Amino acid sequence: MALTQVKDGNIVSLDSSQLVGKLPEMDGTTLTGMASPSVTKQGSDPLYTSNGYAVGTLWANYSNGTLWVCTQNSPGDMYWRNCGTRSSGVNNGSGVWGMQGNLSGFTSGGTAAANTVTIDKYTFASSGNATDHGDLTITSNRTSGSSSNTHGYTAGGATNTTMIDKFTFATSGNATEHADLTLARGNTAGQTSRTHGFASGGYTGSSVSDTIDKFSFSNANIIADHGNLSVARKDCCGQSSETKGYTSGGYTSTHAANVDYFNFSSNTTATAHGNLSQARSSAAGTSSMTRGYAAGGTTGSNVDTIDYFNFSSNTTATDHGNLSVARSGAAGQSHITKGFSSGGTTGSNSDVIDEFNYASNTTATDHGNLSVARAYSAGTQY
Repeated sequence: MALTQVKDGNIVSLDSSQLVGKLPEMDGTTLTGMASPSVTKQGSDPLYTSNGYAVGTLWANYSNGTLWVCTQNSPGDMYWRNCGTRSSGVNNGSGVWGMQGNLSGFTSGGTAAANTVTIDKYTFASSGNATDHGDLTITSNRTSGSSSNTHGYTAGGATNTTMIDKFTFATSGNATEHADLTLARGNTAGQTSRTHGFASGGYTGSSVSDTIDKFSFSNANIIADHGNLSVARKDCCGQSSETKGYTSGGYTSTHAANVDYFNFSSNTTATAHGNLSQARSSAAGTSSMTRGYAAGGTTGSNVDTIDYFNFSSNTTATDHGNLSVARSGAAGQSHITKGFSSGGTTGSNSDVIDEFNYASNTTATDHGNLSVARAYSAGTQY
């Protein structure tokens, strides 16, 4: 039988089970019917101004081995989420927004023997004690914290001040006045978007507030009433997703379990999102990319409970674990994979910095100590 050379026109059909042996190298550029994401290769991380890419586009930084995916493609307001550990300075001035820090946690103000101005800084990567980073402009406690890519902000305080302070993450130094709240109050909860900080709820000295204030990171003194909580309360804790702020627990005439959310993009009254596992106030709020956490607090007695709730669905929070010791009035700092709670009161002021993993339910471990024992401070992260 004569052998016939296989050519394009000879192949009518071919059962894949008959493909045996070694196939030669083939050029994959002509393959069709195979859907795949667009991949761009660059020698740097993406920026929020890296425009022109569709949602789902992958960005591979070949200089440091990180991979990013586009989750929002609004020109000048691009969102790029890291597919791994969110390394290489996501909150280190790279322009890519992320609420979590990956370098350091900061604990600002609070009450020690008396109200303090101290801003402490500690390293996320390794256990160790905090060091003095600088001072706030005024002594106060029960302030709330918000974090931009480059600065920490503390809003209000129990001295019934309108003051919003700003300090630089990268270098030690004292804070400067950035803006003023629309209403003087303390006991607020802090939230963070890519461009703005928020202070929700609080206490004016005579009444509990439902006000949500919004202030610009880039423009000093640009502040506005952003809306209202579903119910006035104080001593709440704050959490942040990419698009929404959350205000959890707190106190009205009784301890509250409510979890509210409000949209960063529009002024509105907050909507009920669910409840904590137990009604309590003065918990420490932290945030992963997908969940909010409330650690510790008081029901009338201090608790060690760490709750989490999903940003994606309204639900009652789930018990995630426990602090190393029951306490209230701690400050929360959000790392990319862990939550931190610093200071607080057990009946006396604490200097403990606890850490817990987002990925698994567990009892928190001691990460180090603040430079001075104190409670009711503001937490921020870099």
